[in-house]
Amino acid sequence: MISVCRDASSFMREVICSNQGEYVQYNLFAGELHKALKDAVRESPTNVDKLRELCGQLEGFLNKKLYYVSLQNFRFIKTYFRGRRDKEPRICIKGNYKKGPKVPIPSLFVPRLSSCVSAPTLLRPGP
Repeated sequence: MISVCRDASSFMREVICSNQGEYVQYNLFAGELHKALKDAVRESPTNVDKLRELCGQLEGFLNKKLYYVSLQNFRFIKTYFRGRRDKEPRICIKGNYKKGPKVPIPSLFVPRLSSCVSAPTLLRPGP
């Protein structure tokens, strides 16, 4: 019993540390990309092409990082529940991402890791 508690504690520590690290990186890099965009908006004359490029970089980073962190957490959850039943649990994370100038797209992130036949595949954010 003590070994199981230590294993669970160690696993939870790994999950928490990983997510904290990803959160710090997400905020740092998103902040830097946003600062570059903000500085470009304040430039005179306004360079629309530069603004589009910087906006695309920020949007792309936010979408790709959300996708990556979602997959990472799916793996953690799968590891946590491994060996408890014949079928893995069905997991989904709901989130929004914006693709271009369109309205934010509600997305359902469901991992391909699941053996559940009825589970849709993970929807990836756009380029």
